Amino acid sequence: MGSYRYARVRPMSEHVCLESTDSEMLERILAEVKKLIPSCSVRDKRELPSGELYFYVIYNLRGQGWSVATWIVKQLCLQGWEPFAIRETDYELVHIHFRYKG
Repeated sequence: MGSYRYARVRPMSEHVCLESTDSEMLERILAEVKKLIPSCSVRDKRELPSGELYFYVIYNLRGQGWSVATWIVKQLCLQGWEPFAIRETDYELVHIHFRYKG
């Protein structure tokens, strides 16, 4: 049995939450989003006890939260991440779950 990395994207109209066990991927995606939308900001950064980043929320997306989330999904898929589950809640929240084997 191999090892897996996990990621979850939660899009909203005004912001996007991104969570992963791969802190390097999180940093790369954030850097790319900042290039696309320089006015964006990050809040609620969370780290593991080891100091590795595992969660953040990107704000100030000029109403493009869903578009940015779709771009992030595309980037993850291009990098070999497999979407394996989508969960929708009663409040129109969507959680897109990914795994990366390797």
